[in-house]
Amino acid sequence: MKSLPQRIIGLAAVVMLASGCGTLQTGAPNRIVIGVQAAKPEETRTAWLPLAADMGKKLGIETDVYAASQTDTVDALKSGKADVVWLSSSAAIDAVTDANAEAFALYYNVNGTNGYKGVVITRADSGIKTLDEALTPGKYIYASGAKTSTSGYVLPQYFLFNKRNTSPEQLFKSVIYGGHFPNLDALWAKKVDVAVNNTTDLAAFQARTPEAKNGIVVLWESPLVPNDVLMVRKDAPEATKRLLRDFFLSYGKNSEAEKEYLKKASGIAYFVPTSIKLLEPVSEFKFATERSGIEQNAKLSAEEKTAQMKALDARVAIFKKALAETR
Repeated sequence: MKSLPQRIIGLAAVVMLASGCGTLQTGAPNRIVIGVQAAKPEETRTAWLPLAADMGKKLGIETDVYAASQTDTVDALKSGKADVVWLSSSAAIDAVTDANAEAFALYYNVNGTNGYKGVVITRADSGIKTLDEALTPGKYIYASGAKTSTSGYVLPQYFLFNKRNTSPEQLFKSVIYGGHFPNLDALWAKKVDVAVNNTTDLAAFQARTPEAKNGIVVLWESPLVPNDVLMVRKDAPEATKRLLRDFFLSYGKNSEAEKEYLKKASGIAYFVPTSIKLLEPVSEFKFATERSGIEQNAKLSAEEKTAQMKALDARVAIFKKALAETR
């Protein structure tokens, strides 16, 4: 249990950050859980805990980190298990449609970028020289991202496979699904021939595996998409939303310790304000990819396809309504 001085400090922090005046707003939090999408949850949670602990110390509140898959992280926001979540563009759109969420901060990477590209890669010694060679039907093993992943699935599906009226399962000898770093490990260990990834994670892998700088070849790049965003529920108390905005948008701007906590968390330099309007271009090819996936799924009956299309149309309508309501 917190001591009286700690509780007083916490209340003071909430007053200053959430209201800007001398009256505590209704709904001001005494505990914040940060949800983070992760391919390796325990590793990611460990990386984010110092940032969360510093947040708790500065605000005088309890904090924790919940790291899980993209789907589970969206569900955590929806159920109240997490108060603020860090999601990729595709998962962020799911949070808008399924968890009544809004985006408030976009991160800049320590390399100075606020976006990334999806890439299809192979080893330099694989013998594969071009994208067309990599897509030779039935010849190679492919490492895909999860179907909720923007760069790992949505981008290649929309820009590569849909245009060829095919899917990874139909095209490759076999397909494995995993996170970006596990897939990089599999490619480097020669367990797969071709993999999808993104420019940010590929650069991080090459930095810690120097021989991979020239040992991995990029066969294809997608258009640029925005970095991951921080999101809250639209119906969260205004005091909570204001506290989170004020904290994250100012964090790492002055203190060297804060900069280190951000960098350790996920290679973050700082956050800037944003809204779901940033996600509009991504939503177009995300929903198109989902639609084609339903159409091409031979396992679905006509009735099942109709039902899934109806559900997709409803999600599209929710996202468009949220866009129209965004200031």
